[in-house]
Amino acid sequence: MEIQVELNSGIDKTQLFGQTDEFLRLLRATYGVQVSSRGNILYVNGDSPGVEKAAKCFSRMQRRLTKQKVLDREEVDSIIVAVSKTTDDFQPRAIRVFSPKEIVEPFTKGQLAYVDTM
Repeated sequence: MEIQVELNSGIDKTQLFGQTDEFLRLLRATYGVQVSSRGNILYVNGDSPGVEKAAKCFSRMQRRLTKQKVLDREEVDSIIVAVSKTTDDFQPRAIRVFSPKEIVEPFTKGQLAYVDTM
């Protein structure tokens, strides 16, 4: 299976992939996928569940970079944990709000604890 993830024009691939491709290697190892980049398109290949989760991670990482311009390992780890949970496990913790995204999900452990207390 292959999924193509389009990168926004302002995304710095160095930040998205991490220092010396740390985040790229982490996602490859976690989900057992192959990732290649041509222009502003990421190609994620492998088995279906891993490809879908890796593509979702890249999308969330890209959203983060749009807002804050820098990613660190802790943020990427929290994205992986959130995406690795099944939709049924994670969706009830989402909050519906009026925004272009429509659903706001917790990214960090602290945000998850906050949502759980609500």
